[in-house]
Amino acid sequence: MVSALPSRIMDYNVSAASPTDELLTLGQILSEVGDYASTVLDREHLSLSRKCGTRLRKVVGELKARNSLFSVEGLYDICSNITDLSDKSELATMTVSELHSLYRRWPICHRERETQGREHFTFYHEGKIVNELLRRKAANKAEQLKIDYCVATYHNELDNMSLVFSRPVQIDGEKLFTDSEKRYTPDELTALIRLYSDYRDIVERELLVEYVDYALDLLKRDIDTASTLRLLTEIAELGRRKTIRILEWVNKKLEDAVTYCMSLKDSTSVNEESALAEAMLTLQLMSGDDSLIRKASRIINRCYKSAFEENADLGRRIENLHTAVTCCDYVSRFSVRKAAALWNKLSGKALSTDTKLSSRHIFLMLDTAKECEDYAPVPVESKNRLKRMLNEHEKTGSIESKAYNMIVGLKF
Repeated sequence: MVSALPSRIMDYNVSAASPTDELLTLGQILSEVGDYASTVLDREHLSLSRKCGTRLRKVVGELKARNSLFSVEGLYDICSNITDLSDKSELATMTVSELHSLYRRWPICHRERETQGREHFTFYHEGKIVNELLRRKAANKAEQLKIDYCVATYHNELDNMSLVFSRPVQIDGEKLFTDSEKRYTPDELTALIRLYSDYRDIVERELLVEYVDYALDLLKRDIDTASTLRLLTEIAELGRRKTIRILEWVNKKLEDAVTYCMSLKDSTSVNEESALAEAMLTLQLMSGDDSLIRKASRIINRCYKSAFEENADLGRRIENLHTAVTCCDYVSRFSVRKAAALWNKLSGKALSTDTKLSSRHIFLMLDTAKECEDYAPVPVESKNRLKRMLNEHEKTGSIESKAYNMIVGLKF
């Protein structure tokens, strides 16, 4: 939260010689920072609010004398005739004044997101504008004041979100920030959304909202239902838990995807029944259709059985064991000791030098161990070697590997 303003703002000499553009921006800073400071009942912020109010009256008086402002409410007016944020690459080509005007349109931007059904309590768009402004060197005092306005009000908005969600603004700087130039795959987005679904701070929540936006855009244009099933399930679960607001069509798309994949269950087009079982259980929690539990239960039992098939693909066995362990309530005669013994066998295969496992499969092995270790022995050395293997995968620069490695570091 902003508890003090730079001396160039508080000591600004308001006079008849002051440029109108500077006075308007100065008034915006003093009014909005002062308003927010008045909501915090401590001596420091109440003092800032009073100082802002005193300075603001002088600024407004001068602007009224010039007929540039008729009341203090005029400082809150928003320019609506300006490009929106649909193309983020445009930010680098905009002037400081254009970025400032664009930033001040955030109420309009948020209403548009709400109308679309997307999470509207987010300032990640505005954060990109602020980051662009911080890369600029102000050409004059008017530009510096516009940068000061955006930075100060943005920090206050983050602080307000911190109070609403009972999370600090930022715990550490180790985050996987978005890349507007990259075309993310469904698997990468699934890993990134899973990483931030239990956000620890406001910056992580902002990243979650942004990655979900990327995923929603991908799902709208992607027709390969089977490849996006896990991503759909991950996003639908966010909506079910009310973590963030999710578009209504996501649930319908998940229902259609489950129906489609069930029709292909005997085809090689659907090679991961575990993903289908997860989707079914999520859909049942949302719709209350108990027939989905019976269907999912049959799949989960098949997964449990096939996990013990010696000649099956190692990755598939890892997937199936993870599904059986995490959904063990639906497995007939489930034995956690038997599952742990199988985990030990699979970990031996996974750690052999000639085995090339994906980052996701290593993550699933560690997640399975976490589920089993309270009830059956799981070798610590094997877990540590798997963690080191995942850490080596991260060095390749893969976004998916980095996401899963961070989840393991945070939770395991």
